[in-house]
Amino acid sequence: MSSLQRLPYVILFSLIFLTKFARCVPFSPTKQEVQVHERASKAKEEPFCSLYHPGTGEFYDLSPLSRSNLSTKGDYSVSGYDFEANFTLNLCKPVTSNLSNYTFAGDIPSAESIGGFFVDERKRMFSIGEASSEPYFRGKKLIMELENGSRCPTSDDLRMRSIISFSCNRDPYASSSISYVANVLDCVFFFEWKTIHACPTVKKEATLSPLSVFLIFCTVAFLAYFVGGCMYNRAIFNARGLRQIPNYELWHSMFSLIVDFSIIAFASFASCFNFRKPSGIRLGEGTANNLDDALIDDIDTNT
Repeated sequence: MSSLQRLPYVILFSLIFLTKFARCVPFSPTKQEVQVHERASKAKEEPFCSLYHPGTGEFYDLSPLSRSNLSTKGDYSVSGYDFEANFTLNLCKPVTSNLSNYTFAGDIPSAESIGGFFVDERKRMFSIGEASSEPYFRGKKLIMELENGSRCPTSDDLRMRSIISFSCNRDPYASSSISYVANVLDCVFFFEWKTIHACPTVKKEATLSPLSVFLIFCTVAFLAYFVGGCMYNRAIFNARGLRQIPNYELWHSMFSLIVDFSIIAFASFASCFNFRKPSGIRLGEGTANNLDDALIDDIDTNT
């Protein structure tokens, strides 16, 4: 059976191998399957200062709003208007301001975890909540709460807290703006934050490049061809050794052709340098003369 006659059988075995292999390779899920998986994994640990919408599965990432000690911008300063004090806030992390110049008021639980504060006219600093990195949705509103601040002036049993409501601002040239809205009994403070980071986005995940996908496909196709062909030749033709390779004659001819071209190329390359034999040595000349003398002696003897 020629190589062309065996080709359909090789293709058949290759397709069978690919079908078996495909069962072991997970395919890309649909959008609905992704949303179901995200909702099912809601209880798992969310990325830092970000979350998925529980209804739509959209991803929200507030971490770019966070300021660190290495940031040149520092904390966010918010005008208090009629509150007669300005607020200093940070998001997802504690404030970066130097608090050693202030007198803590209201029995602050932890100075290292303050997420926002204000300073009154007597230079007393009140915490309006500890830093939080866990936003959540209340209906359609994206919310973050800063809790466990200083004790409220109207009640020693309550502590100050802040509620920040985020609004999506899709203008890429507009900077994030946070504004003070109101407070309840100088104990609960409300802020509104308009930013592009409050808009739904796509979570960045590691993906394969088109070149990687192409190389993987070529590798799988070659393995299917090679393994399927070897199995076919071994089972049908009882081939052994290198004869099991599919289209062995074709590959052997190609290999021989490559070897021939390599020899020709090397010879052409060597001829460019005009290699010569040493003048004192004549390879094969002495052997040829001895052979001629022996033949002449044999002829004389026979005559």
